[in-house]
Amino acid sequence: MKEDYIRQVQKKLILPGKKKQAIIRDLQEAFESGAEHGESEDQVIRMSMPPQNAIGGADAMTSIQVVRTMPDPTLLLAIIGIGALITAIVFAVLSRRK
Repeated sequence: MKEDYIRQVQKKLILPGKKKQAIIRDLQEAFESGAEHGESEDQVIRMSMPPQNAIGGADAMTSIQVVRTMPDPTLLLAIIGIGALITAIVFAVLSRRK
């Protein structure tokens, strides 16, 4: 069961060799630790992630993307435009009263 689980993860990992080996080593250590604590392979598998989630987690750990986006200026420009329009109307009304 353990070997099947590790084999499934290994087949689906799309990573360079060293990273793939590190993840497989971590999985094997999880099984060893579970055995030391009296847990069966099935229990370790149930407590860990399904292979597709383990793969997604591995991809997330190795494919770090830092995305910095600028806020959309549309709302700010609309508020400034409305403020300028109101100011122009107020000045026009006040200048006609004189």
